[in-house]
Amino acid sequence: MNNICVYLHINPIKQEVFYVGIGNIKKRPYSKRLKSLNNHWHKIVNKYGYQVIIIHKDLSWQRACELEIKYIKQIGRHDKGLGSLTNHTDGGDGSNGYKLTIEQRSNITKALLKRGSPSKKTRSKIRKALKDIPLSEQRKSNISKTLRAKNISKTSDRLLNKKNKNHWHSGTHTALNKPVIQYTLDGKTFAEYPSITEAMIQTNISHINRAISKSKPCCGYIWKFKSN
Repeated sequence: MNNICVYLHINPIKQEVFYVGIGNIKKRPYSKRLKSLNNHWHKIVNKYGYQVIIIHKDLSWQRACELEIKYIKQIGRHDKGLGSLTNHTDGGDGSNGYKLTIEQRSNITKALLKRGSPSKKTRSKIRKALKDIPLSEQRKSNISKTLRAKNISKTSDRLLNKKNKNHWHSGTHTALNKPVIQYTLDGKTFAEYPSITEAMIQTNISHINRAISKSKPCCGYIWKFKSN
């Protein structure tokens, strides 16, 4: 039985594939000293760590090369601006006593383009592996901060959109800088914030602006701008 596999390296924070490789299933997927692992790969691993997923095993070397070319083509190389992969080749150029010729690689690429996306079984295997990646408390905190910052940025862009500019501006102060009051559903003051941004940060609620603009409750509270 062959011991050649196709494997992926996954960024556990961003939940994305950043390397496709082939080789001996016992050693190569877990080695950090391969020539093919460039500075970009090491920067990602040093910052986020990595998860190994074996997606195909018991392959011949030629079949492994074909699949490597397929996945690199589909996911895309970062250095070419096509995807997230740190691979600096299009695959099929490893060494295991067999090496594909340029003509063979060209023929494989053409054939794979006709086949389309990976099978449902392979996609399911990748999704399951990503879902099962354990996250440390520090990584959970980093993810939370990133998502919160994205929500705030998107909300700010909406508030300052030209279509809503006249609605949200009052004198020289924008809606982002106006104090916000949080009320209970029975009308009692619950908390006050110096701005929508600060309210979102402290409450982790990203739709406060929508609640104010539509005069509707959000997350069990009523939100209003503070009157002058």
